[in-house]
Amino acid sequence: DFRPDTPGWQRWRLSFHNWATLATARSKRTLMFLYPALPFAGEYPFRDLHERVMAAARDTSLTLHTGWFPRERGRLAEDGDLDHPPVNDAIEGMDREGYMVFGPYLALPKGEGVATFRMRAKGVAPETPVARIDVAYDKGKTIVAQRVVTAGELGADFAWSDISLPYAVTADRVDDGEFRVYYMGKGIVEVSTVTFPVVYRVEAYDLTPRIKGTSAWISRFDAHPNEAANRVMADALYDYLTTGDDPSIKKPDAYLNP
Repeated sequence: DFRPDTPGWQRWRLSFHNWATLATARSKRTLMFLYPALPFAGEYPFRDLHERVMAAARDTSLTLHTGWFPRERGRLAEDGDLDHPPVNDAIEGMDREGYMVFGPYLALPKGEGVATFRMRAKGVAPETPVARIDVAYDKGKTIVAQRVVTAGELGADFAWSDISLPYAVTADRVDDGEFRVYYMGKGIVEVSTVTFPVVYRVEAYDLTPRIKGTSAWISRFDAHPNEAANRVMADALYDYLTTGDDPSIKKPDAYLNP
């Protein structure tokens, strides 16, 4: 299931992030071609998915639902649905101190950024420390930023608040970055999302408008396209590099195959 705000989409988004971050760090220019998944007539059935993949290549920030992160303390506060993905919670008297959110072990580019944790808390005085947030890598042994969060910094009446944490990565390459929340054993604390900046230098090109109406094909089980498909991809690459042509941008009916 690759609908927005589902575990499948988040797993893909993480995989894309890791690839795009590595590609951007190692190359001056990266092109990504999207190939239609199957022959079709009428409107391309996966147009929305292609458009979201194209949009991901242009993203400047990434928001992840922490309910699908690992944890050693707490639980999911709700099962979640498309409108309300699951959130983590930890409850005094039920949970000891420990990480209620850690992972998801992703690529972090060299440079500065600001991580934003969406959190809320209740059941303690405003001055009470309820959590410690950090950004780390190297199996959590290298902490590049951390801070303690008090209940008073979070919204009244159990309202969600965005807590910012500036950080700086000095390593040339990080493959196991983590955004962690350590529950300090006081009150009820919930964590919903973490957002951080991304830097992708990926140009995405959708081949669907070039493929429609042809006998070009490629199998989902075998990554070797036929001769016609190779020709389409080569022509599209040449046109894009020499003229910047992308038919999906210029033609409203680009995804319609009569």
